[in-house]
Amino acid sequence: MAARRYREAPFELHPQRRAGGRLSAEKVFGLSAPLHPRLATSFADLAAHRADVWLLTVDSSRLPLPDHCVDLVVTDPPYFDNVHYSELADFFYAWLKGPLGRTRPPFRRRSTRSAREVQGVTAAEFGTRLGNVLSECARVMKPSAALALTFHHSRFESWQQLAGAIRAARLRVVATHPVFAEMTSASPKRRSKDPIQLDLVVVCRLTHTLLRRRGARVQLRELRQRAMRHVHRQHRAGLRLSRGDLRVLLMGEVLRAFADSSWPEEHRGRSFEAALEDALDDLGRLSDNSS
Repeated sequence: MAARRYREAPFELHPQRRAGGRLSAEKVFGLSAPLHPRLATSFADLAAHRADVWLLTVDSSRLPLPDHCVDLVVTDPPYFDNVHYSELADFFYAWLKGPLGRTRPPFRRRSTRSAREVQGVTAAEFGTRLGNVLSECARVMKPSAALALTFHHSRFESWQQLAGAIRAARLRVVATHPVFAEMTSASPKRRSKDPIQLDLVVVCRLTHTLLRRRGARVQLRELRQRAMRHVHRQHRAGLRLSRGDLRVLLMGEVLRAFADSSWPEEHRGRSFEAALEDALDDLGRLSDNSS
């Protein structure tokens, strides 16, 4: 019912500080029109402006879209090896399958699980499958289009695979934005000894050739200094940062440097990971001193 009310009267949230410093949000109406989209049955409906929305349940690495037709891609990749989305979705799928299984093709399968899903696999397989999805996104993007994805993780190898997937898709990271996004009741956060509250919004654009090394190399000290600016910003907002949060801030700067092919080859692999852990220690000390 809340979703249907929102459909008729969409709103944005305006954060405000109350007495005592407590943060709350005020609903602001009138910025968006009511949501009554015309549903398409094919891309041709959209291209001819006969419809507004086309909903699909397909493999994201094989989209039924022509080349260079999309202005913006917004996606949230799976959480690597933790939250198993298909297993959780099967609970709801089992109930919906009864009334919808005979009339809706997506509900004719026994389960939501698929051997092609980007979930519950090794780090290398995760990177390969994610790269396949991002490559398909790059295929359908217009030359001027952008892709924005969100990501956070506590393990270095997951970030390494994300960076590799972005490069394999011939995309380039042009901006990263750490935002407070994890709810206090979220399962991964409650179970973690080092909970992550920040999500990293990664913005990419197309590059038609693999980037070559150019310009001065970015040193770890410089990346740490850039990450420290984000630390100060989060502290000013009243957020207490964990080591996992600091990792998100640092890896955002690493992804941007990686996109420029300016990271020295000798700092890849295990030595790269060890250097990052040292930088995190330094960032933690600086964060404690500044808070």
